[in-house]
This record gives sequence, structure tokens and C-alpha cells, in this order.
Amino acid sequence: MRTRSQAKREARTAPATLTGLPNETLELIFSTFLTHQSIAPDAYFRGTQQQSDERSWHSIQCHTLFSLSLVSKRLHDIAQPVVYNEFVLGYGDSWKSTLYTWNGRLISFLYTIARRPDLAAMVKRMSIHPHLLKSVDDKENENGVRQAARAAGIKKWQQLSGGELVTILITKLPNLKHFSLQTVTESVGGLSSSYLRALGTSVLPLTTIDINTYAPSNVPTSMRLFNLENCAGAILDKTTNLETLNLHMCALTVQNPRQNISYCRENSCCGEKYGKVSDSG
Repeated sequence: MRTRSQAKREARTAPATLTGLPNETLELIFSTFLTHQSIAPDAYFRGTQQQSDERSWHSIQCHTLFSLSLVSKRLHDIAQPVVYNEFVLGYGDSWKSTLYTWNGRLISFLYTIARRPDLAAMVKRMSIHPHLLKSVDDKENENGVRQAARAAGIKKWQQLSGGELVTILITKLPNLKHFSLQTVTESVGGLSSSYLRALGTSVLPLTTIDINTYAPSNVPTSMRLFNLENCAGAILDKTTNLETLNLHMCALTVQNPRQNISYCRENSCCGEKYGKVSDSG
């Protein structure tokens, strides 16, 4: 039978384990698993291109953290704020992976956030890719949309578009600072001002907005005009503390630039194959 002194000696000589570390140290370690956070320009481009027949590099990068959150309640509680710090599916060029499934992810996230205000308060950054919105109108997602809308306090859910779901989601994130929207020449369905009014939203906490718009080369020139008002006017109206507006556009011209934005940085990010870029404002 071991004595108390023997047990203490064994404890001192035993190899250190992850669970033996203090919470503060674990928080620092867990935060490094998502090394892409807030790193630009990785949100739009990446040195090593994603191969379509390979797993999403972003999901692989996040997998370790997600797995750790399932080990124990203690590790779950430490990892959870890191996991919910951002919602950026398809980050960088990882959206090109054909092995990644998008169906129902936006709806599921809205449902969770609407039911868990504590998790909603952790989200600081969100990125919306067109692939997230494609399946919203599918018949198989009807029940999910209904549940998510009702959880968010929306009674008339039948005709909700992807853009309206995004608008509702934004209103449920009280500490959201960084919002990125990736779209093509046509809007994602419009970030709806009607739902901002219906949900009683007067001010949004956003300080940074990114809009990344790609116009295919076969789109007529007349349709390549980017209208900031149509794309994000409803959100900009409620964002009184906006510090940075990043417009990443290829072969587009900015129309109707807003004059009430105190700080605006416009970045033209495109390769030669897209031709000349014209920026104004």
C-alpha cells in the first residue's frame, strides 16, 4: 500500500498532461488552434490553394479544437469561447473543397444562437459565403428554417430568404464586431431592413465590414456594377461605430458611395485576368 509521501513523489515525477495545466494556460493553447483568426488577407486568398478533391483545410485546422471540447466538461468550458468566437465556414479558399457539406449549417447556427444567448454573446466575427445560402430554400430544410425562425421570434418564416436569415442572425449577436460578406454580382437576397425594424434593432455593434464581390467574366459590363446600398445598406444604417469598410471587388465599379462613413478603406484585390478595376468614393 502506497504512503502519502510516495503518492506525492509519484505525482511530482509523473509526466505533465493537458488536463493538469491551469485554465489560463489551456486558454492560450486552445486559441492557437485557430491561428487564422483575424489574419489578412487569408480571409480571401491563401498561398497554398485548396484542392477540390481534398478536405477543407479550415475544417481540418478546427478539428483538434472541436475534439478537445468533447473530452471533458472542464475542457469543453475552456474551449467553448474559442469555438464560438467566430463563424467563418469556407474561410479563405477552403470553400472550394467539394467534400465539405454546407447544407443546413446556417440554419443550425441560427437555431443554436437564438436558443443560447450565452453562446451568442461569444461570437465576435462572422463570415457569410454564398454556399451557406444555397440550400435555405430546399424543401428538406423547411422544418429547420421553421424551428430556427421561431426560436429567433419570427412568426412568418415561410418566405424567409438567405439574406433575411443572415440579417436575423446578426441581430442575435450582441458582441459581433467583424462581419464579412462574400457574394457575386447579385445580392445574397438583401440584408433586410424590415427584420431589423421588426426585431427592434436600433444599433449594431459592428466596427469592421468586409464585402468581397466577384463578377464572372461572362457577365455583361452593365451588370457588373456594385451597389453598396443594395448589398449592405440596411446594416450600414444601424452601424454607428463603423471604423473600417473593406470593399474587395474584381471588375466592379462602386456605385452610390456613402458619405456618412467616417473611415473607409477600399481595397482592389484582383488578378490580371479580371481586367481593370475602377473604384470610386
